[in-house]
Amino acid sequence: MAPSIAVIMVVGSGALLAAAWWLVEAVAPRWMAERTRRQVALHRNVIEAMNVAIPRAGNDTEQQARLTANRDWHLAALTKLAPAEAAGIEVVPLARAA
Repeated sequence: MAPSIAVIMVVGSGALLAAAWWLVEAVAPRWMAERTRRQVALHRNVIEAMNVAIPRAGNDTEQQARLTANRDWHLAALTKLAPAEAAGIEVVPLARAA
């Protein structure tokens, strides 16, 4: 009876290995593509929101600097994920106090 249990364990291990390999080959690329698409959309939306918020900060230069730093961070992240997408984004310059 012990040899049959060993055979079942080996066959079961092979099936588990095959299922894990299927996850790596089939599911992971689709999951990564979807994750990247969502990250690109998030960074693009944040950059657009910051481009609207920076001029609205008015004369508060500290707030403008914080918003600009946040926007620049998202732009850098977008550039790493999708350089072509980042190249097409307009950036509102930081208004300097006179």
